[in-house]
Amino acid sequence: MKIYESGHILKAHPVLGENAHRRMKQLKDRGEEKYRNVYWGALMGESDKSKSVLLMEIGDLVIVEWSHNGAFLAFRKSVHAPKLFEDTYKARRLRQAGS
Repeated sequence: MKIYESGHILKAHPVLGENAHRRMKQLKDRGEEKYRNVYWGALMGESDKSKSVLLMEIGDLVIVEWSHNGAFLAFRKSVHAPKLFEDTYKARRLRQAGS
């Protein structure tokens, strides 16, 4: 992925939908070493339980990239932009972050 290799992505945080969140929690709860330092946010209020989001900071932008043919949204960093590394995120809020 060229944008990753170029160093433009300053931070990234996965926000997992219900299905992926449940599966990752099972894997982490097993106590295996490779999952010990894996962290993610939980996506709340999304009707499609298979959808997840990748939040990224690129320059002065916060990118919200939805899985499964979802939207790619970009917001200027501000008090209204999504904050990375939260425990939970509301789907509606991620879709309207710049409003």
